[in-house]
Amino acid sequence: MDKFVSWNSLSLKDQQAIVKGDYTPLVNALVKSGDWNNLTLKQQEAIVKDKATVPLVSSLQQTGEWQKLDLKVQEAIVNAKGKKDLEDIIFDMGVWNKLPNTQKYNLVSLASKTSLILLIS
Repeated sequence: MDKFVSWNSLSLKDQQAIVKGDYTPLVNALVKSGDWNNLTLKQQEAIVKDKATVPLVSSLQQTGEWQKLDLKVQEAIVNAKGKKDLEDIIFDMGVWNKLPNTQKYNLVSLASKTSLILLIS
């Protein structure tokens, strides 16, 4: 990935955060430079810890909607902390209507399973 964001272009604070396991500065730099869209799904998964984020971004990229999103929305999606945060962003920032039906179904079925588990416990 050295052909993308240069390590030296990151601030010392960002470099220290990345070394400690917080990849937010790296993801932000990749999104801002436009290089996030050039990463493979496997590379994105290696950077982003929440596995719900990568399929969402991938779906938006496949439909051509990712590039149309405001940079702040892209950053919010990539930096979402867990599924609840991601769901809030999807609805609050108008991303839901841009998702393909298969991705909507996956998100709804995931939410239904989570709700069912919460009801049982």
